[in-house]
Amino acid sequence: GDRIADRWQVADVLGRGAYGTVYLCATGEDDPSVVVKEMHVCADAAAAATALAFFRREAEVQSGLEHPNILPAEALDVPGPFRIDARSGRLADENTAPEDVIDVPARYYLAFQCDVAEQGRTLEELVANGQPLPTEHVLNWTKQIAGALTYLHGQGLIHRDAKPANILLSDDGNRAYLIDFGLACPVRHFPGYGTVPIRESGRFGTPGYAPPDPVEQEEPTELSDLHALAMTVRRALTGLDPVKPDDLETLRTHAL
Repeated sequence: GDRIADRWQVADVLGRGAYGTVYLCATGEDDPSVVVKEMHVCADAAAAATALAFFRREAEVQSGLEHPNILPAEALDVPGPFRIDARSGRLADENTAPEDVIDVPARYYLAFQCDVAEQGRTLEELVANGQPLPTEHVLNWTKQIAGALTYLHGQGLIHRDAKPANILLSDDGNRAYLIDFGLACPVRHFPGYGTVPIRESGRFGTPGYAPPDPVEQEEPTELSDLHALAMTVRRALTGLDPVKPDDLETLRTHAL
């Protein structure tokens, strides 16, 4: 498999977001597991600056958090220069066409320490097949993530992107971790919710998980995180995907 920054051996891809890809990696040491988020390479300077700002914010936020369901983070900048194949995100080689090469001065990473080889996959991977998950498992994970959100709110912060893709589960299914703090911000400070632009309004929000009230989308509160968690729970218990308009209507109009 590929190596990242000559420190981590990639074991699996856990997910891809707007600004980075998350990998499960091994270090080869006694504590072999680490989750590594690698910032995407951006040819556009403005896009690169925006992505780096989100990375910096995520590292800053998580470095000050201590909760059993939030992984501690370490920021790592690896100086270049690097020649990157824009098609794959990997280092360019002799087979890479010149027009596909992006020159970048450095690569940027966030590393999240894990409990001895326990980290497995995101909740998104489990619900992707559209089948309901066991109630006892969902309730266990929900209690843990609700605890993480309550702690975060107690620090004066909101997550703004609570959804299945940002809940990491241990292999044995007993533990859940809230991840991806790139959009976390002080309450009533940063407008918008989530990572995917909503085309109809131009606001930011993950359709189905962002609060339906346009005012709340612009000025999210702690309740916005709870709404996103509730929709996550509904998806896990029903198999319905709130990103899909028909499923979303069913979830909003029918009790579990």
